[in-house]
Amino acid sequence: MATIGVFSGQERTMGPLIEAIRSSDALFTALSSGHRLPLPPPNTHERPCLNGIAGRARQLGSDLVNNPRRVPIAIRSGWRRRKRHDRTHAAVLHAVWSGTNAERIESTLINADTEIAYIHTLDYDLIRHARELPLSLAAGKIVYLDTMGPEHPDFAVHGMEVLTAPDTWFAAVRSAFDKIEEALHLPIVIVAHPRAARVQLAEWYGDREIITGPTAQSIRDGSLTLVTSATTSLGMVACLGKPCLALRTPMIHTTHLAELDAYADALSIPLIDYTAVPQDLVIPVPDHVKQNLFVEEFVKRSGTPEQDFWDYVAGRIASWES
Repeated sequence: MATIGVFSGQERTMGPLIEAIRSSDALFTALSSGHRLPLPPPNTHERPCLNGIAGRARQLGSDLVNNPRRVPIAIRSGWRRRKRHDRTHAAVLHAVWSGTNAERIESTLINADTEIAYIHTLDYDLIRHARELPLSLAAGKIVYLDTMGPEHPDFAVHGMEVLTAPDTWFAAVRSAFDKIEEALHLPIVIVAHPRAARVQLAEWYGDREIITGPTAQSIRDGSLTLVTSATTSLGMVACLGKPCLALRTPMIHTTHLAELDAYADALSIPLIDYTAVPQDLVIPVPDHVKQNLFVEEFVKRSGTPEQDFWDYVAGRIASWES
């Protein structure tokens, strides 16, 4: 029996893996590691990175092509910023499929014989497909990547203290948006967080246009990307070589602004304060050198397979020899 680890930036659809993984002479271990930036010491909001993957594993129903054998499949979740692995199957991994690094894998799980293959984070698949999509409603506009501000449900679920009341925070953001639009003579459109309801977005951001399509497509077409929180979607900004601004707002939680600053430093994104939006604000020129370095370290290594993550994994599973 082989033990295989699947590591990538963020859980999305398992796509071809759902079709390919049911029968294999392997025990599968699924872990996830997001973008790794120098951040302050973590507080209590560590959270699972693979929400829903165990449930999806239960849906696996198809045999591997030309491989009718049925064996148990185990899906193990990794945790952001700290190790918390189920040790029931603590065998050495025969293979690891990762985004850009495997340094967070527990040392006891790998050895010199472990096959480690770097592919890319799952966000990169969204970027690849966005390049083929038609022009979006974001074309020529400022694209704001909504992260739900203080209303993000994870804060309550994980017992995080919200430091600024939602009404206060969104009022400050709307005021800053007005000034940014006036300075740049461009409208701001809201790219909805997948967990936000349209009625909430209208309440939070006023009568601004709301876009619910693919984030990567909106970033591709927008004249400028605007963020108020650290988000792995900044990897999409880097991959697409787009300009970006970071708006420092009232603090949402204890590491909110430190995390935003870390991304801004890594990508040379200009920071502006919500209380002091300059009247002579201009769209910044992206630092392509830093963007390329960021992509190399956190999104996709040079020379890695140019195909969907799960397509690669499914193909490797199909050809696996125990």
